[in-house]
Amino acid sequence: MTVATIDRETIRRILVEELPRAIEEDTDFRYWLTGWMAETFPRRSEVEQSTAQILEQLAALRQDFNRQMALQAQRIEALEQRMDAFEQRMEDLRQDFNQRMEDLRQDFNQRMEDLRRDFNQRMEDLRRDFNWQILRLTERHESLEKRVDRGFARLEATLGAIGARWGLMAEESFRSGMAGILRDEFGWQVEHVLIMDTEGYVFGRPDQVEIDIAIHDGAHWLVEIRSSMSKPDMYTFVRKAELYERLREVQVARRIVISPMIHPQAKEVAGRLNIELYTSVYDVSPDLSGDGEKNR
Repeated sequence: MTVATIDRETIRRILVEELPRAIEEDTDFRYWLTGWMAETFPRRSEVEQSTAQILEQLAALRQDFNRQMALQAQRIEALEQRMDAFEQRMEDLRQDFNQRMEDLRQDFNQRMEDLRRDFNQRMEDLRRDFNWQILRLTERHESLEKRVDRGFARLEATLGAIGARWGLMAEESFRSGMAGILRDEFGWQVEHVLIMDTEGYVFGRPDQVEIDIAIHDGAHWLVEIRSSMSKPDMYTFVRKAELYERLREVQVARRIVISPMIHPQAKEVAGRLNIELYTSVYDVSPDLSGDGEKNR
């Protein structure tokens, strides 16, 4: 006996064509199918209730999700704010660090500049003090040299006077040496003048008269420079001065005798005739008042 086979498509077609008519015409079949479906599939009310519960749960889940997302957003926003505050703090720290470094750099540069100026000032003060000390030493050395030179000049003058006195040196050499000191040391204009005395006023007979003239500030000073001076020599000097004034028509401001050896009687004559006496050219006063032996 052969069993007929029905494919799946045939079964589906039979169900689609016969099932609705069987449910409508066969009451028992309809009740059975309804009970079977009720037992097998949930009812609509149950489905709706389940769907409502699912929707409620979904709504609760959505609210919880939204709440969690809001919390998460708040946390993110708080974190961002903290990050912004951190970045601002870092920026403030960076600016403060840079400012402190700049202040330290400027302070260091200022300190170095102050040290440099102080060092330069100290070196300049030392240099000036050193130069001042050298200048003082140089001045003292020059002063000492001048004093030594003057001492030797006085010694030479004294020795020259002694030599001339005893015939060891010519009178003219002594006079020339003393006149040179007046020119070189004091800056006087010293002239050796020769005047012809035709009347014989000075020596009692016509002769040539030698006179030393020192011109100081425009004034004419007659200077007699001799290694020794006696009383007759003093009168001869007075006649020379009178002859010079008469022939040259000038007023002699001072009459000066410079000699390391002056006879006491010659000093008396000088005191009466207003003649200044000096034992050395270094003792001659440059002013017109004079401070020779006649005033002492």
